[in-house]
Amino acid sequence: MSNPLLRDADCRDTAGRSLTRLLDALALGAVLVLAWRTCHGHHHRRRSAHSARAPVAVQTWEGEGGRPTPTDD
Repeated sequence: MSNPLLRDADCRDTAGRSLTRLLDALALGAVLVLAWRTCHGHHHRRRSAHSARAPVAVQTWEGEGGRPTPTDD
């Protein structure tokens, strides 16, 4: 009696299946690497960005490091 799980047709397809699985794994790995690089680059740009300077009028308000207010002595 022959085992139905070990047919000759299955043995011939093993090389094709392993190659297909290898190519699938490589494609998945490439997609994951590209996604990681994109997310990492976006995160790095956001972390290193600086906000715009405030207008000059805002920087001279009282208590903001501008000119001191005159005293009423």
